[in-house]
Amino acid sequence: MVERTAYSVTANPTLFFWIHIIGCFLGEERSMRARYVSPKDIVRTFESAAAFALSSTSASDYSRIFTSTREQAAQIIKDNEESEEVDKLALQLVARSTIFEIVIW
Repeated sequence: MVERTAYSVTANPTLFFWIHIIGCFLGEERSMRARYVSPKDIVRTFESAAAFALSSTSASDYSRIFTSTREQAAQIIKDNEESEEVDKLALQLVARSTIFEIVIW
């Protein structure tokens, strides 16, 4: 018998963080309420979880748009919010830069 599961926050904080970030992207309430831990490489863990969540959605087509200002990003979102062709909009600040990424699917 093992004392801890490999999925526990104390045994593997990076995996725990990765799983719950995916859950947050997919709208899982349990993941949104999970306690925050700081993995060793938070940026890459977050980027990996975001890519996994995006690829696992049922959407078959998506666009990635990059802008250099928050205002441009806000305008693109505003222009696409009422489009019947757009299912979801996501805006994320790409770490280590001042580039804004918008994913539309």
